[in-house]
Amino acid sequence: MEDYPIVTPGTKIDLTVKSMEPTTIPVIIKISERQHQIQAGRTETVYRLKEKIHIIDGTPIKRISLFFCGNGLEDDFRNLSEYSVHEFSEILLLLKTMNRIKSDPPSRRSSLVVQTSSSLLNATSIPVRIKDSNTVNELRQLLLSRKLLPIDDYLFMLRQMTMGENCSLRSHGVEDGDSIYVFKGTVHRGGY
Repeated sequence: MEDYPIVTPGTKIDLTVKSMEPTTIPVIIKISERQHQIQAGRTETVYRLKEKIHIIDGTPIKRISLFFCGNGLEDDFRNLSEYSVHEFSEILLLLKTMNRIKSDPPSRRSSLVVQTSSSLLNATSIPVRIKDSNTVNELRQLLLSRKLLPIDDYLFMLRQMTMGENCSLRSHGVEDGDSIYVFKGTVHRGGY
């Protein structure tokens, strides 16, 4: 303590240790003959990784089974780090076979709120009743046909995730009473 005259007995020192490891890591998802490299957070859940795969590859989340080092990543709410997934880990994706009669319940109507951004219709809330088997594109067409949205390109988001145009509301996990946010714009994947 002689070296630090400003530190006296009883002085509290807060020490913050910053991890030198990156917060996101690239992981390789192998799907039969193709593969995707995805950026994943070390504390990201297995389910969140499945959502990213669904967005990139279009594979329904319910059909995704993930394996790393021969072990199934079965608990959707566990972190990837709990399964020892690290930088450039190769995760194998296998498709679950689904009995269509059992796996796809009949479509049901859901009551949703479509919330526009403040720059689009001054943050308007639009109540909508639509089947959960309808696609995001069909929701867009419904809003356009009723003249609730002006004709333009739109981006739909649920729980801070961009919704795929050709995916059903059910596959995105839309539930009765959810709010879907709409913004002007488009998403382009890949090059610049």
